[in-house]
Amino acid sequence: MKNRSFVSRWLMPILLIGTLGASAQAQHGNIVPNGDFESTTDGWAGSWQPAKGGSAVVIEENGNHFARFTLNGDGSSLSGQRIALDPNWRVLEVSVRLRSTELKRGEQGWQTGRLEYLFEDKLGGHIGPFPWLGLWENGSTDGWKTLRDTKIRIPEGAVALRLGIGLWSAQGSLDVDDVSITVVETAGPRPPSEAAAALSDQWNAAAAQIISEHRARIDLSGQWLFQPADLPTRKTPSAETWGVAQVPGDWTNSVTSRSATWEQFDPQQTAAAWYKRSVTIPDDWAGRGVVLTLERISTDARIWVNGQNVGEIRSPGGSVDITPQLLAGKSNEIQMLVLATADAAAVTKSLRLEMPPPADAATLATRGIIGQVELLSRPREGFVQGVFVRTST
Repeated sequence: MKNRSFVSRWLMPILLIGTLGASAQAQHGNIVPNGDFESTTDGWAGSWQPAKGGSAVVIEENGNHFARFTLNGDGSSLSGQRIALDPNWRVLEVSVRLRSTELKRGEQGWQTGRLEYLFEDKLGGHIGPFPWLGLWENGSTDGWKTLRDTKIRIPEGAVALRLGIGLWSAQGSLDVDDVSITVVETAGPRPPSEAAAALSDQWNAAAAQIISEHRARIDLSGQWLFQPADLPTRKTPSAETWGVAQVPGDWTNSVTSRSATWEQFDPQQTAAAWYKRSVTIPDDWAGRGVVLTLERISTDARIWVNGQNVGEIRSPGGSVDITPQLLAGKSNEIQMLVLATADAAAVTKSLRLEMPPPADAATLATRGIIGQVELLSRPREGFVQGVFVRTST
C-alpha cells in the first residue's frame, strides 16, 4: 500500500463541508496542542512533528498563521502528532479548515489533501475505524473550507489519537488551519482516590522478568499518577489533585486524566511535575541490591521511595540505588519530582524545593519521563557494571 500512511483503501471518510448546525456542547476545550499553528519555532509549528516529504512551512496571512504543504512530485508531504486520551472520554468532535491551490488528487479516494485521526491501543497498534476529513475536488478551492466530523465514538481500548495532516500521494498546495478536537461526551471523572486505587491493582500485578540467575527486572512503564508542581509554594503534592500520565511520555501529550484543579494547565509552560506509583517487590529480592533506572529524563528528577529521599537523576538519564528503602514482599511507593528546564544553574535549588525552575518554553523539545523506567535487582556484594575492550596500539 504505497504512500498510504495508515488509511484503509476500502473505508470512506465521514465528510461535511461548509457551515454546519451547532453540535453538542463541548465539555472540554480543543485538545489538539497548537491546532491553530500560532506557536512556531524555526519556521515550523511546535507540537507538530517535522514534516516528511515535499515542503511544509508555517505561513502568516493578515496576522493569522497556518501550515502550508507543497508537493510537486511523487510521494507525500505529511506531519502529525499523538494525543493521549482520558479514559473517561467517550465521544469526540473533529473539525479543520483546508484550502487548496492546483490540487491534483491521486487515483484512490484517500490520495488527497486531508486530516486523518486514528486511534491507538496501549501497544501502539491501530484500533477502530480509519476516519479522515479531506478534499474531493481537483484544482483550487474557493477560499477556506470548514470540514467537520461529529460524534466520533472512541473505541474500547483506545489510549491515544494519532493525527496526520498533509498531502497523501497528491500534488499541489494544501493549507491547513484550526485543527480542533473537542470532547462532547464523557463517562464522568472518577474521584482521585478511586483512580489511584484502580491503578494500584495494575501496578502491584507487575511481574519481575528473569535476566539471569542473579538478576531480574521490573518494567515500570504504563500509567502513573501525575500533577503539576507548584514550587516552592507547595513542597509536597496534594493527595486530592492527582491526574494520570503515560510513562514513558512527554507530558505535553501524555497526560490522560486531569484533576479539576488544573484542568486548564498549559503543558508547554509547566516546568515541574510530580509522578507517583507503587510496585510490589518480590520476596526473593530480599538481600539483593536494587537500582531504579531512568533511561531518559527531560530534564532532571528527585526521587523518594516510601517517603525517603533516595537521590537525584540528572539529564539525560541514569540510575539510583534504592536498596535500603525497599521492603521485599510488600508494596512500595515511588514518587518523583521532575523538572523541565534548560537552565542548569537553577536545577539544584529547584530540586531542593527552594525555587520554581524557569519554564523555557521555547528551548525544550520534550518534558518529563521520556524513556523507559525499570527496577533492576542484582547481587549486593559484587557485580559487573560494564565491559569494554581496549585495543593495543
